Amino acid sequence: MRLVPPYSSLQQAMEALDNGGRFYHWASHARDELVTAAELRKEAKILARDNISAMFFAVATSKLSDQDRARLNAKLADDAREVMAKFGPRRLSPSAFQDSAEQKGSYLLEGEVRVVEDEARLGFVPVTTMVNNVPMTTSTPVGKLYTVYELDGVANCEVLVSKRCDLLSGRVLFAGGLKQCSIDKKRFAESKVPEFWRLDVGYASVADS
Repeated sequence: MRLVPPYSSLQQAMEALDNGGRFYHWASHARDELVTAAELRKEAKILARDNISAMFFAVATSKLSDQDRARLNAKLADDAREVMAKFGPRRLSPSAFQDSAEQKGSYLLEGEVRVVEDEARLGFVPVTTMVNNVPMTTSTPVGKLYTVYELDGVANCEVLVSKRCDLLSGRVLFAGGLKQCSIDKKRFAESKVPEFWRLDVGYASVADS
């Protein structure tokens, strides 16, 4: 997960995004008042995967005024507009997450975070590794890989953040895709759903950033 300080103005956003892309992006030009998909990927610090740059853009622009956001969207090149139209994350409220989220696509969730510490509630997540060039999927305890946060006290709205990241507090905006988790019914009898979705976070911003 990468913490993103959101842009505070259109000028700041354009200074970061209108960057010319990488040296081999001959069709992108810095300071031409146009933001291409290649420039989005450069600012998001990725080489490919436009779905990831779309999540970055959504978080980085989350604090712009409606007017500045409209002006910025008007400066997106055709390929960047296509990226956002195809991959732009859908914002859900924590209470609607479990019922409204679908396997494909990415989502924005925002709320007050609380670390989930009950190991029985953390459950398991599928992890695929290669063994003798054959993919093998095993169930791994979530707590070994992730810190789990509950949002706004909604028990069925939880996000996964890599253990390598510092602990978060306060109100946080998360962007990510879905990861299916499972609960051991023998250890956590209160669970009515053995399998469920959590948001696997790619980018986030805290309220005071």
